[in-house]
Amino acid sequence: MSGGISGGISGGISGGISGGISGGISGGISGGISGAIASADALTVSRAAIVGPYDGPVLKVKWPAFNDPANLKRWDKVPDMLAIGSELMEGLRFKFMFSTTRPVEFSPQIQPMIPTPGHGAWPSGHATEAFVAATLLQALLDASSPTTARHPGNGVASREQLQRLAARIAVNRTVAGVHYPVDSAAGRLLGTALAEFIVARATGGKVHGRGFNASLFQEPDGAPKDFSLNDPMDHASGYPYTRDPRARAVGEAPLLNWLWEEAVKEWP
Repeated sequence: MSGGISGGISGGISGGISGGISGGISGGISGGISGAIASADALTVSRAAIVGPYDGPVLKVKWPAFNDPANLKRWDKVPDMLAIGSELMEGLRFKFMFSTTRPVEFSPQIQPMIPTPGHGAWPSGHATEAFVAATLLQALLDASSPTTARHPGNGVASREQLQRLAARIAVNRTVAGVHYPVDSAAGRLLGTALAEFIVARATGGKVHGRGFNASLFQEPDGAPKDFSLNDPMDHASGYPYTRDPRARAVGEAPLLNWLWEEAVKEWP
């Protein structure tokens, strides 16, 4: 009896799951096809009712200018982002040099809250992305509402909260058990530098080279250092974060400049 009951239950469950999956897939495919056919039929019937015999080209068309960044308005989001991304990457070089061991590999007692990513820990990608976004948003806010003698720009006024949010995202990755504090520090440096590069490419400005010396990322007594926004980033040397006092031009990117100007217009 028990064998029959268990067999019936397991058979029912497996049959239900497989039937549900196969039914969902087949239903989705057939529904999509039938929907497309119905749409095509509707367009055909509509055209036959309103178009009539072809009279040749009768509409006045304004041809877009050749090699004009504003033509991006005419494109779908995928091709225009590919074009802008390609321009942004011009002149950049990438090296795969680091494969830093993740925390979970040091002890079975380390139980991350989330799956450990399948690449090196240093620098933190989440920290990098968060500080890219924070720095870019500050620059956009300042561009739409610049600093005056009486009031700071909106970006300057928002900087502390933007930086705190980026730091919170970075630190959460350490709390989750997939990163070390130094990973967040390097991500902060990399994200800030990348954002400054993007702004310079979009506006024809200049950038200051930035660097990170992990061997200096420790307390005066040699103890491991925690990640903190209080650590200065603009010293020329002698600190974990460094910034070259010399500014270098990176050259304006026309497509990126167009996108930047459009983004600035969206801010009040």
